Amino acid sequence: MDKISLSQELKRLLPLEHYPVKNESYQTDVKTAADMLFMVDSIKPIAGKLVADMGCGNGILGIAAALMGASHVDMYDIDKGAIKTCSENIKLLNLADCSAIEGDMFDVSKKYDIIISNPPFGFQTYFNLDAMIQKFGQISDCFFFIHKDNKNIKLIAEKYGAKTAELGDITLGRTARFHREDSHKLPIVLVYRC
Repeated sequence: MDKISLSQELKRLLPLEHYPVKNESYQTDVKTAADMLFMVDSIKPIAGKLVADMGCGNGILGIAAALMGASHVDMYDIDKGAIKTCSENIKLLNLADCSAIEGDMFDVSKKYDIIISNPPFGFQTYFNLDAMIQKFGQISDCFFFIHKDNKNIKLIAEKYGAKTAELGDITLGRTARFHREDSHKLPIVLVYRC
């Protein structure tokens, strides 16, 4: 599947209905999802692989992996509303080899070929990236996640033998009452170890 076709399919997905501030939930935009998955695929081909999407939201990253030929995709989120929307999107695209699973990524013990994620960036609450990277390393030899581009994320990546690659900007929509703008662009990197 080419990037244009993938993007067209991802535009069909239902968005999240609510964005819990405590979970730092926000929607991954179509361009970021397509760019990320094509970069992942160039490093570690997705076709035929068992993939986990950790903190899946509406399922956009996991669904993109399924559309790119993953053998099966498990999509995890701690938010019931996100799992409901993700399940609806799986049905909408008639994807048989996908599962939406309510649960904390830190409780997952199943092994995966590839992990993908758009975790909290730490704007409103503390999110322990060190613990997340360690967890990903326990259940997969190959993980990819996006994060805001700053010196700290590059130091954390180096600490765990991971690399970073520029991924452009993510467009964050207005998801909380205190947001002043309808959308905000933020430079991001892909952090990966494979």
